[in-house]
Amino acid sequence: MANKRSLYWVMQLSGWLVYILILALWTVLTGQFELPVLKVWATVFTVGIVTSHGFRAIVLVFHWLRFRFYHAIWRLFLMSVLLGFAAASLHAVVSDLFFPEIKRLVAWPFFDLVQLTLAYAPQLFIWSLLYFAWNYLRNYEREEVKNLRLEASKREIELSNLKSQLNPHFMFNAMNSIRALIDENPELAKKSLTQLSAILRNTLMVGKQPLVPLENELRVVRNYLDLERIRYEERLEVSFDIDDSLFNVLIPPLMLQTLVENAVKHGISQLVKGGQIKLAARQQGDGFYISVSNTGVLNSTESADTGIGLANTRKRLALLFGDDARFQIQQSADGVEARIEFFNRKTIHPYENIDH
Repeated sequence: MANKRSLYWVMQLSGWLVYILILALWTVLTGQFELPVLKVWATVFTVGIVTSHGFRAIVLVFHWLRFRFYHAIWRLFLMSVLLGFAAASLHAVVSDLFFPEIKRLVAWPFFDLVQLTLAYAPQLFIWSLLYFAWNYLRNYEREEVKNLRLEASKREIELSNLKSQLNPHFMFNAMNSIRALIDENPELAKKSLTQLSAILRNTLMVGKQPLVPLENELRVVRNYLDLERIRYEERLEVSFDIDDSLFNVLIPPLMLQTLVENAVKHGISQLVKGGQIKLAARQQGDGFYISVSNTGVLNSTESADTGIGLANTRKRLALLFGDDARFQIQQSADGVEARIEFFNRKTIHPYENIDH
């Protein structure tokens, strides 16, 4: 913040100084230079700094930087005229108080104020355009950096999940489970093979969209858990508590599956008797939450978010939603709960633009 403020003042002072130097050069080249003109330049410099800084305050207080340029430009024009008149009046007062030998205040008729206004208003309008352009450029660069970080995070989670799904351990267990079903239950074996194919296809397609409907994620998670239940049998119990009104809300792809995989890996697989995984999605205030709970005890890897999946979950939420979302994992009375909270449902409405 301090660096940003310092940069503003450097540009502010430099800009008006350059303007005064241009005036000086023009005055010298046209042979109009006289010593009292220095006082006029000092007045223009001071008044320009004060009024343009006031312009900036108005822009920030009324959040004009949030408007698109074509919505903001008429506001800038009108404010330039108003502040141009204020600058002309201030110029007259400063001249009267500090440089009375140039012109007394009483000698500033309304027509002269209009002339000064016509001089200051274009300067302030140009200043406002430059200020907006500078801010738009900085915001564009910030968005570019944000998008690059998000893309890197997406690739990282994509590779992580691809590695998870294609690693020999997962494939060995899944294929062994399906092979055991071929003679015992051919129909279930076919279904399981289809589910495995759907999981792998979903993993390969994850980079196509930044956000997907919750319903799609639940479908992938059900396929994954169905395959794991073949392996764990009675050791794995699964329950869903999903609010139907949340099926169309948008969440990052594979985020829910990452939490479920974590629950199986660090929870169920570590217990001789197995346990239960509960998935819930409920409305909460203006937003909603998604939680994955599992039987077991929170270990140091999970609590410290040192795992790639959990670290990426937190990172992706921050990049996509900022302060409008939060991820936490903690020990609960029934075991371990991983919870993602979205505080403002409007930011992830399925019909709004999601190209952040």
